[in-house]
Amino acid sequence: MKLADHNITTIAQELGINCAEIARRKSFLEFTDADVELLRQLHGQMLESSEEFSTIFYDHVLSFPEMAALVPDALDLDKLDNA
Repeated sequence: MKLADHNITTIAQELGINCAEIARRKSFLEFTDADVELLRQLHGQMLESSEEFSTIFYDHVLSFPEMAALVPDALDLDKLDNA
C-alpha cells in the first residue's frame, strides 16, 4: 500500500468513513478517475515548487505587522520548513 493510500485510509478511519461512504461522496461530487489523475499530476507539480511556494507565502504573510506579531521568531518558520 502506498503511503498516500495509507494516509487516506487512516484519515477516513479516524473520521468514521468507510469505503462505501467514500464511494458515495465521490459519486455525489462526480469525482472521476480522470479527476484523480489530474490531482496526481498537480500534486507532482506542487512537490517540485513547494519550498519556493512556502518561502513566498511566509514572506507575504509576514509583510503584515499583525501577522508578523503572531510569529515569535523567524527561526520558528525555519523549523516548519525543515520539518
